[in-house]
Amino acid sequence: MRKKKEGVRGIYAITNILTDTVYYGQSRNIAQRLAYHQSQLRLGKHWNVHLQRSWTRDGADAFVFAAVRFVPVEDLTVLERQHISRARSHGLRVFNIKDPEPTAPMAAETKAKIGAAGKGKHFGRGHPHTAASKKKISEAKIGHVVSPETRAKISAANKGVPRHTPESKAAISAANKGNPWRFKKGHKPSDETRARSSAAHLGTVGHKQSPETRAKISATRRARYGKETSNGSLPLFI
Repeated sequence: MRKKKEGVRGIYAITNILTDTVYYGQSRNIAQRLAYHQSQLRLGKHWNVHLQRSWTRDGADAFVFAAVRFVPVEDLTVLERQHISRARSHGLRVFNIKDPEPTAPMAAETKAKIGAAGKGKHFGRGHPHTAASKKKISEAKIGHVVSPETRAKISAANKGVPRHTPESKAAISAANKGNPWRFKKGHKPSDETRARSSAAHLGTVGHKQSPETRAKISATRRARYGKETSNGSLPLFI
């Protein structure tokens, strides 16, 4: 029986990048909690009606799920309140309907029932988009640029927020040990992995794009970023 790994504890955020609206939450296992949020949103059963309506309207690709602060020992409820309050004070919109309240620790029996019910389930994975949904998401993103005012608000809201403490770094390192899907310094892929990677890329080296493809890429970047560099090319990142 494989030993269950301890999750990373802290504060997370779910952000709609089209409307610049954020939902803050807390968890003792951030990755697991974010996966559960995704599963409920995909099923259309999320308890936060504002977040669910936004997801249904804009689609999964409009959302970013991320940890914003790793907290080994501090009170999560107090910190979650601080993030929500700071966002509101800087004029940012939040999905949170009410301020978080302290919760009692879950009983061992309840944990066992939840664990048994979730066995074999992979929340939030493998959900395909229809062609119509993909087209709608693509059209919604064309030309969308985050305004300087919104960027300034996000920057101000995050100022002074500590990143990784030595304790949180240790917790992340412990959680990632033995995980084959993590990129690690000094990690060398096996010969089998190298062979598969090589086979997958055969025929792609030196591939030249057609003039039509180049024109499409150029038009898409121009619509999205709205400017060119000094040499007439479009930037890859903003």
